[in-house]
Amino acid sequence: MKTNQPTPTLSRNRSSQYGLSQYASSRHTALSIYSSQGRMLRTPQLLSLLILPLFSLLLLLSPAYVAAQYTGGEGKGDDKDTSPFITLQAPTQQVQGIADVTGSIMTDYKDNTHGVCFATSTAPTTDDTCVANTSGTDSLQVQITGLTEGTTYYLRPYVAYQGGTIYGAETTYTSSFDKEVTVAMSMVGSSGGAAAGGLVFRPADGDGRVPATLTGSYNEGAGTLIEVNSAVADFSYDSLAVSFDVTLSANYVDSVNSARLVFRYDKALMELNPGVGTLAVKGIEPGSFFTAETDGNSSLGPIYNTRMLPEETINGAVHSKVEVTASTIGGDSQLFDVDSSTGNTNAILRLSFLVKKAGLSDVQVDLADYDLFKTMPNGDLTGSVTITAADTAKAEFYPGDTSSTGATGVPDGKVDFADLTGFASAYFTTTDSAAYRLKYDIGSTTVTNYYTLPVHDGEISFRDLVAFATGYTLSINRNAETSTPAGGSDNGAGRDGGVRDGNDANETLEPIALWLGEAVVVEGENNSNRALYAIPVMLGGNTSAVSAMQVRLEGLDDLSAVTTILGVERGDLFAGENGFAAHRLLGSSTSNGAESTTAIIEIDAATLNSALGGAGTLPLQTSGVALTILIESDEQPLLAIRDAQLVDNNGQNLPFELTNGPIDGHDGNGIDSAGDLPQTFDLGQNYPNPFNPSTSIRYALPEASDVQLEVYNITGQRIATLVNTSQSAGTYEVNFDASNLSSGVYLYRLTAGTFTQTRQMMLVK
Repeated sequence: MKTNQPTPTLSRNRSSQYGLSQYASSRHTALSIYSSQGRMLRTPQLLSLLILPLFSLLLLLSPAYVAAQYTGGEGKGDDKDTSPFITLQAPTQQVQGIADVTGSIMTDYKDNTHGVCFATSTAPTTDDTCVANTSGTDSLQVQITGLTEGTTYYLRPYVAYQGGTIYGAETTYTSSFDKEVTVAMSMVGSSGGAAAGGLVFRPADGDGRVPATLTGSYNEGAGTLIEVNSAVADFSYDSLAVSFDVTLSANYVDSVNSARLVFRYDKALMELNPGVGTLAVKGIEPGSFFTAETDGNSSLGPIYNTRMLPEETINGAVHSKVEVTASTIGGDSQLFDVDSSTGNTNAILRLSFLVKKAGLSDVQVDLADYDLFKTMPNGDLTGSVTITAADTAKAEFYPGDTSSTGATGVPDGKVDFADLTGFASAYFTTTDSAAYRLKYDIGSTTVTNYYTLPVHDGEISFRDLVAFATGYTLSINRNAETSTPAGGSDNGAGRDGGVRDGNDANETLEPIALWLGEAVVVEGENNSNRALYAIPVMLGGNTSAVSAMQVRLEGLDDLSAVTTILGVERGDLFAGENGFAAHRLLGSSTSNGAESTTAIIEIDAATLNSALGGAGTLPLQTSGVALTILIESDEQPLLAIRDAQLVDNNGQNLPFELTNGPIDGHDGNGIDSAGDLPQTFDLGQNYPNPFNPSTSIRYALPEASDVQLEVYNITGQRIATLVNTSQSAGTYEVNFDASNLSSGVYLYRLTAGTFTQTRQMMLVK
């Protein structure tokens, strides 16, 4: 006799055109499929055996089946059965009375009402205290409150369903936590560097004030910082100030009626603001932590006192110390709010500072020198409270740091490529320009150290570029020996961190040479007889210390009126995304006190190297073409260098010589033209470069070698072999004629024994 055994209908199959039922007998099992018309379709027995396990699995996973297995007739779960579809992790507790509970729930049930039930007896149900999970994901996250310290609680996760409630495995938890009293500090303000709150102040739009010397010309004389689209778009280093609120709080119920706190800060970088507060030590203001009591006529507290303590030297830096005492006569102030289960957020005091210097300065609580007391019964005066942790507030800035990667206007504590775009957009502007910004006006002739607070002079030009380039190196490498954020003082290792830059008396290095190369035609004359000329600005000798340069050229007056300066291209020394170059035409200049109408081309350039290798590696390590000036004219330009400046990465001027080429028998790459034999293998930069149609290539051999000197095009194809022979030690020069080649960049490679070096050269026709 055959017996049909119906199974629960799955909601996911209701729209199917077939209904499923299980058919079983004592002799065999088969699966019958009925059409919507009632006609039975029989499948082979083998297929039945394959499909049946899959069908059974779907049945076991169906919500109807789970509800049937894990709920009783009254809707309460059987505490002997636990659901594997909702689980708990061990609770964690950070504050008094509250524990965080996490777990997981199977994705199919996350939309059902679910959460955690807890009680002081085993097997809690929805009749006890329950907290629903509202995360909306398969992650269970709830807080249980009202816990009594030292009490054991039983917790079970639950899922409510149409057929009742199912429960997960039970977890026990005894309420306990580490008691903490903390001193917190947070920035005050809603704009500028304090906009994001937190502990680190970095100057940003809205900070500082317009310098008195520039109020008449900056921002059309409005006396306020420039705004763009109703938002402040500039900041100043003049009167740069920051305030921090100091709070006392705990994660448990406790109180304080008297407090003595000591704060210390770097004396060279910060000072308490003398224009803030009325206490004995200015820059300190009472907070609302201690409330005032009154007898109906006058206030009876709280009482605040301040004094400066002896200075303390920490890691070679002198720190000022200030002591603040505060107390209330109206009873204890609570460190913990029971109603909200959070620490007291009312400030006990406010510290206000003026920033005196660039770098990183800390404001710290001295955890070895403080007192906190609370009222005790029976006149006991031993009710001290222990501070377990304290914040360290910071003021950090580096002139030129105005943005961060992906966040314009949000400084990040270093001067890098993210800051270059804004700086370049304001270059060569003055206060009467809409593009001028005080935040980029960071260098002047009165400031001789990068860490000195900038003095805005109303013009963004070469001295600002020097400061920017210096900060580019120092701020991102400030932990190296070349940088001292506390003010740039020498740390005993030498200002160059051991790098040979010619500043030490025992160093003998080649002098730096600066000269103009020959003007060559880049594009031939057209119908108007005009041509595009490229004029290289060359640097030779020991250029490894050069970080920035300014060159002023004259000779335009001798050219026709149709001469046009098209631009300046950065050569080998200032190439790459971290290089910078800008130029402007000065209509007149002053020489020896007399006014002159001589036209001057001013070119400013810098290398902004962020990939520093080792301790104190300086930016430029090669010699050759520094810049190329592009001029369109109907006659060959004959320019001359009027004056120039070369600056190292510390902002200091470097000595150099204006020449007509490499000096003292050197070609700018350490290759001797005569005299002693070379000490190292070297391949010199071709000269002239750019060239048309021929150029000279020099190289040095300290020992006899098998030598190959070859020329390749930009695709790597060899187009000429200039040398292929054995040569003795010495210095050699080879001429390369490119008359049959087209304009472009070419590579030339020297191979001598195991030594190989490759350089670039440019042919322009």
